Amino acid sequence: MVADRIRRAMNAGRRWATQQLKGGKEITPHSAEQAARNYSKHQGSQHLFIISALEILFEAESTACLAVGTERETAR
Repeated sequence: MVADRIRRAMNAGRRWATQQLKGGKEITPHSAEQAARNYSKHQGSQHLFIISALEILFEAESTACLAVGTERETAR
């Protein structure tokens, strides 16, 4: 039961972040916090939501940085 709530909160955070990125919207800690508050009143669920959302952001930024680095190496 608890594992289901944890999974749902984390999936909701990932889903929210993915939608934000696809929509070209900026993700900030503040926007993730607001979305988490809208998602749940439980602080633990909010925390998991935020962590998962920011994880998606960091993965996207890392991928973008790696792509830029690869382009620079190819251009040399």
